[in-house]
Amino acid sequence: MTHLIRLEAWFAAHRYILEQHGQVTFMLSPPDMDNPSAHLLVALSKDSDVELLLWESGDAEFNRGPFTASVFEHVELESPEELRDLLTRFLDTVIASNVCDSADGKNI
Repeated sequence: MTHLIRLEAWFAAHRYILEQHGQVTFMLSPPDMDNPSAHLLVALSKDSDVELLLWESGDAEFNRGPFTASVFEHVELESPEELRDLLTRFLDTVIASNVCDSADGKNI
């Protein structure tokens, strides 16, 4: 099983939860590319999102936060367990982002 197939299965299992927190976009590149990829984006508000770009090679970009102060992280996945851990962090970030009120940064 490939990284992209694992991501697609994880997305199918977690789509409902993600959609409860924001506008969700999931796209796969054409499979005949040299290094196919997937893009998962959860727009949490008009100025904050959580994003994952994953290539079949195992390279990934995990970006999160408000547009003015986003955190960008490059990850090189070497195993299914590392992908699982990254997806857990992705989901935790989406859920935690909705606990904070964007207007004043205080927990609601």
